[in-house]
Amino acid sequence: MKKIDTENNIVEIGDKEDILERRMVAKEVNYVSRGNLNPGDIVYGKIRYADRMTEAVVVESDDTAFTVDFVEPKSAITPGQSAVLYDKNGYVLAGGIITL
Repeated sequence: MKKIDTENNIVEIGDKEDILERRMVAKEVNYVSRGNLNPGDIVYGKIRYADRMTEAVVVESDDTAFTVDFVEPKSAITPGQSAVLYDKNGYVLAGGIITL
């Protein structure tokens, strides 16, 4: 499934490669072990509980949102799911709700 449009009652489906994405935006962010992330920071992200951590680069970050680009495409980066970013030692940096 690629997209759900609840307003118009439409579910958009596609092939497996259609749901691979590199960019993720999360809002309603909570920073845990430090303040905002800096553009260019290397982080490791998970887009659901059982997901494996994947290296990513911070594109932008402020008090309410962050944007990262994953080094390898991730499958089904889904709006409404939780996203968590870690440092290289596995410490939680930030978490938020995926919007894109």
